[in-house]
Amino acid sequence: LTITNNGGMLLGYTTSTFLDRGIEQVRKFTSSINLGTKTFEAANNIGGHSMTRNEFIRYQKGTKGSTNFNILIYEDVANNYWYQEALNALGLDYTSVSSWDALTTAINGLTHWDLVLVNSYQSICSSFAIDALANHLSGGGKLIFAHWQGSDFSNHPLCQTMGINVVSDFDTPINMSLTSSASVLSHPNALPVEYLWNSNQYNIDGQIVEVVGGAERLAVFDGYPNSAAIVLNAQNNSIFNAFQSDNYWDDDSGSGKADIQELLENQISYLLLTNMGVTPLWGVVPAGESIELTLTLNSEGMARGTYQGIITIVSNDSANPEVIVPVTLEVNTYTLTVNAIGNGWVELNDIPYSGMVTVSGDSLVSVAAFPEEGWQFEAWSPVVSSNASTITVTMDDDKVITAFFKVYTGMDDPGLSTVKVFPNPFSTSVTVNNAKEVSRVIITNMIGLHLIDVESSYSEAITIPTDQLAEGVYLITLYKQNGATEVLKIVKRR
Repeated sequence: LTITNNGGMLLGYTTSTFLDRGIEQVRKFTSSINLGTKTFEAANNIGGHSMTRNEFIRYQKGTKGSTNFNILIYEDVANNYWYQEALNALGLDYTSVSSWDALTTAINGLTHWDLVLVNSYQSICSSFAIDALANHLSGGGKLIFAHWQGSDFSNHPLCQTMGINVVSDFDTPINMSLTSSASVLSHPNALPVEYLWNSNQYNIDGQIVEVVGGAERLAVFDGYPNSAAIVLNAQNNSIFNAFQSDNYWDDDSGSGKADIQELLENQISYLLLTNMGVTPLWGVVPAGESIELTLTLNSEGMARGTYQGIITIVSNDSANPEVIVPVTLEVNTYTLTVNAIGNGWVELNDIPYSGMVTVSGDSLVSVAAFPEEGWQFEAWSPVVSSNASTITVTMDDDKVITAFFKVYTGMDDPGLSTVKVFPNPFSTSVTVNNAKEVSRVIITNMIGLHLIDVESSYSEAITIPTDQLAEGVYLITLYKQNGATEVLKIVKRR
């Protein structure tokens, strides 16, 4: 997408994005600048045509009809209103209420709230408000929730929906640390891993909770590794903060903003803001010049399919103050799950497998099985065309594969355990010694591409020239006549 300034003065622009995610709520991020009164012209150079907002709404059929969010917040704290500060910093408009009754009335009214934020540390919450929050989540809304006294809501089904089981309250702040799952909270601020409390409210400061129902533990309190300080539920539509926000108002990250505000900005961004973005988000273009805009999409958590969206470019051009460009995006990702039966491990593209991975459609993944000492690789399931311990998987669907290892007894596989490969690292050649039981030797790169394939004459030693191999790491697979295999890593150096 190109913006061209065909006028005679400076061009100023700002952009926003809108992505229709079906039953999920629309997410949007808007940047604002002072555009002044200069005139300019924005040109759409990527095909298609510009549309008015109403035209796009009719084109979408069934979306909300607006890219504006309805955000409702109830915050009754003693000192700093960090949740509202986070909304202000993100440039998001919101409606604020000052009591649980007002919150209940607003949720049960005619407005569909995209996001509700509750940060309460002074009042006892009403059961009617908790009922309303549960209905809000079941109706497709999103929620960020924190309340000082766990007994007020611990027996309500809302807890199960949020993925928590309240164990107890605590009345002295506790340091907390983000977990690896908190990587979802990576935008727009770089967050510190450890949060050191710096303010004691001398009241109940939070809850010890268990994570249930497939929820994710995004942070833990120090000394409570099986508990959670921040919980993202399995539906990805609520975040529970088990602490009082004013406990962490210091600036340990050195960014100039309170750590808690940055954390809340990232929580709001994750739940509400779009996976689609444009860079540069805003700027100024001199007369007669152009600037290229780049559209990016983070498809994490998105189902496969076609998505419609728009890029909105706002300017001070009185003739064309708003240009809307329709966008069609295709998400094509698949998951790969690997199991190991027996004693051994599996590596994907030379990285030890630790859990289900998501990859782009039609990509190639090298899957290698490595037996532990005293074991040997046996087979893959489903059965693949090659019995080699390293295979290449084409990701054209979600796949689950299993590597089977069996105990090496030395009886059904005589001789293989005594085979030696040297030197390692190697340079111009590699030798397989004690090779009388070896029928074939294959050297592959780390993505499984066959580079050298040698049929054995069942001699005592097999020497394989390796001048054609570049420096790097390779896999050498030794095959026996009965189909047993052994895989070793070898390194080529000049």
